[in-house]
Amino acid sequence: MKKGTIMKVVAVVAIVVAGFMIYMNMNKNKTSPGITVKAWDNIYEGNHIDFFYDDDSDNNKLKLLNKNYNISEKFSNLDNDVQVALRTADWIRSSLDVDSITKHTGTNGYDLLNEAQSDKKASGYEIAIIERDILKCIGIISRTGQLRIKPKKGSDISSYNVVEFYSKDEKKWILLDVINRRVFKNNGKYLSAIEFLETKKTEIETYNNKNYKEINRISDFKYSYSVNLDNTVKNKNSNSMLTYCSKNDLPTLNDNVSYYQPQIFTKNKELFDNVPYYKSEDKDKKAYIVIMFSNLVEKDKTEYPSIIVGAFKDSRMLKQYYIKVGDGKMTEVGKYQSVTLKKGVNTIEISEDGVNVASSIKIEYN
Repeated sequence: MKKGTIMKVVAVVAIVVAGFMIYMNMNKNKTSPGITVKAWDNIYEGNHIDFFYDDDSDNNKLKLLNKNYNISEKFSNLDNDVQVALRTADWIRSSLDVDSITKHTGTNGYDLLNEAQSDKKASGYEIAIIERDILKCIGIISRTGQLRIKPKKGSDISSYNVVEFYSKDEKKWILLDVINRRVFKNNGKYLSAIEFLETKKTEIETYNNKNYKEINRISDFKYSYSVNLDNTVKNKNSNSMLTYCSKNDLPTLNDNVSYYQPQIFTKNKELFDNVPYYKSEDKDKKAYIVIMFSNLVEKDKTEYPSIIVGAFKDSRMLKQYYIKVGDGKMTEVGKYQSVTLKKGVNTIEISEDGVNVASSIKIEYN
């Protein structure tokens, strides 16, 4: 090849590379559609949070689970409830691989186990429910929850499904990583989910039925923790979660999910430590905003998305309250109200009397 021809080829390649780099840089700086919390005068400060752990001993699904899989026979003769939790987790994971998606229709352990028999797979969320219900069969109260990382644009992974069980032996809630069949310790004491968040990674030991080993992937999920309020098999009392967030951070709303479950954000760790069936006599001083949405960001649509707003007080959703969006007027609404997000900052306020603002949030849609 002649020298002149080589120089031309090099020049063309240089132009193509430069053009590609400019294109990538332009796209890198583009902001994908989504929502960002700008202000959140809506942190739960009360003490009236009811968790539901109703006695499900007469529940038909639990009876079938216990009978068809010989749960009591397999696990009731172990030394303590920690060993029961670890052995049940080991049994589940020996039977099921972890799937990246939730594809089964069941909402309880029995139905999910039956559905998973075809391909021997279940999602982390489904595995947590199965573990919860197996522990119920043995008389151990448990609840499902999610450890989270801070949401990132373009990331499909933001949460890690776990179970907490109430240990009568230790007299506390203990975090169980069902997927990796282990619990966590610090200075010889078992950790709850909140204690796991608050403990430095280097100070956490992991424990299973075989040996101690180094903590791994779950250690990335130390931004916040959410636990379901309703942990009964029928799950008809509440669809909300209580979320603990750091004192120094605003709550984050993960818009990269198909369904955003209503959450009550708090910085009060003691709400997660209460023994099962604890009922506070205190009344909330004000109402709090909860929001939910599904498929908030869809690239093939150009219309503005909507979120659903509700008002939470004394562990219940209010049937009537007032809402103000942006510069609009306070309007009396029923239990849930649809709010269309506009480009830019959206301000939402709620009131119980139509005059005094109880809680407010500012979220930016871009």
